Amino acid sequence: MIKYKKTFLFSIAMLTALGISACGGASDAGKATNTEVSSTASGNASGNTDTGSTNAGSTDGKVVQDVQYSYIEFDDLFEKMEAEDIDGNKVDSQIFKKADVTMINIWGTFCSPCITEMPDIGEINRAYQTDTNSDGSLKFQVIGLVGDALAADKDGNIYMDSNVVDKAKDIVEKTSADYLHIVPTGNFGINLMGGGRISYFPSTIFVDKEGDIIETSEGEIVIGAHKRADWEKLIKEVIKDEQD
Repeated sequence: MIKYKKTFLFSIAMLTALGISACGGASDAGKATNTEVSSTASGNASGNTDTGSTNAGSTDGKVVQDVQYSYIEFDDLFEKMEAEDIDGNKVDSQIFKKADVTMINIWGTFCSPCITEMPDIGEINRAYQTDTNSDGSLKFQVIGLVGDALAADKDGNIYMDSNVVDKAKDIVEKTSADYLHIVPTGNFGINLMGGGRISYFPSTIFVDKEGDIIETSEGEIVIGAHKRADWEKLIKEVIKDEQD
């Protein structure tokens, strides 16, 4: 795995590229500015370029995140997850303990394939709410992650785009995707969305109770939207492998 260079790149152009690759056009992303956030430009007065922070505040009415940046290996990201749901409630890796397997579907509000498959994913999640282990814990659950909610302004301030979050809420309601949806805040968000491993929307990752990434027959990251039957087949394979 390639670690970050001393200058950490967080590019809105990268998010635009996600739209081109998965959803058929950069205009869908709605974020066409080129922005770089470096560890030194993010307020790291110590001169240590491996970590950095942004100052809390607001930019154009958007809340700037107060982040102390440090590199996290991709395989460790969900074990150290720090996030919020789309209503602003704190969420961390303890959420994964509710189920043997959690499917994390990373989607964008501009991404038509993401939105098209969400009703099916919602139905799959509801079906598994009654499929429990002997101790009452779930065998499977779904979490959505709104990947385009994290943004950066021209000055390199990282912020949560409230307009995107509002749009996400509307999409969730209209698609009946009534599972938990989170936004990638803080250091977790910067590492996940700025690390270059998430190159397409939608991308899906399966994790176990500890937040360890589960290798599937399609790899660590399942790329692209899938038909319901294909998701159900893959989910059953992952659950079986995890329980064996």
